[in-house]
Amino acid sequence: MVLNVSTGKRERIAKIVQMHANKQLPLEEISAGDIGAAVGFKLIRTGDTLCVENKPLVLENIKFPEPVVNIAIEPKVTADLDKLDQSLAKLVEEDPTLFVHTDENSGQTILAGMGELHLDIILDRLKTRKPLLKQFSIVKSIKNRPVARESLPISSSLWVQPTTVCRDCSLSTK
Repeated sequence: MVLNVSTGKRERIAKIVQMHANKQLPLEEISAGDIGAAVGFKLIRTGDTLCVENKPLVLENIKFPEPVVNIAIEPKVTADLDKLDQSLAKLVEEDPTLFVHTDENSGQTILAGMGELHLDIILDRLKTRKPLLKQFSIVKSIKNRPVARESLPISSSLWVQPTTVCRDCSLSTK
């Protein structure tokens, strides 16, 4: 068991793995400085700090940049609007660089992200996670802000929420 210091709740780790491309190497524990993926969390979010219960430590939250590309998205059938809204809410919960809002003038649902590739991956995840939502349309690209930094490649094969392991702590499946 570990303590999620951000929420004050205890979390159970089902499995810890070290990633090598598309292969997973099971580990018993990871320590500060190690990179791994933990499976089985129920309530953690990106940026939460995990510690052993007897050494709680809260680290500063991650500050994410503003989105640079917006698109309007709508279901082909109006009856699917609630399903789309629920699916987008779940994706926003998992990805702190993704924003959804409703345009006041047009009433359209606007999806904002870090670039076209980011939004393409999000749309693909929408289709694969919610097969009933395969029928939605991208209305148009609303706004592109110039990006003055280099883009980093994003992998859609594994979704790992960045989480901090505090110094002098280790995470274990035990």
